[in-house]
Amino acid sequence: MEIVCLSFDPHGMLVATGSMDNTAKLWDVETGEEIFSLVGHSAEIVSLHFNTDGDKLMTSSFDSTAKIWDVCTGECIMTL
Repeated sequence: MEIVCLSFDPHGMLVATGSMDNTAKLWDVETGEEIFSLVGHSAEIVSLHFNTDGDKLMTSSFDSTAKIWDVCTGECIMTL
């Protein structure tokens, strides 16, 4: 898995990574453990950013979509 992009949440508790395997992952900063694997894009994820509250994550991909994810559940809540 080659990581292409990463972003820390506003509270510094989580880090999100986007990779060439078409997935984004949420990681616990303290333990280094994976919390969620966010699956739904059909091409490489090229950018990702948390909102200011840190409860949502937006990913964008070479598949020409952007997705908004619920950080608490790991569910995709919108595809643009």
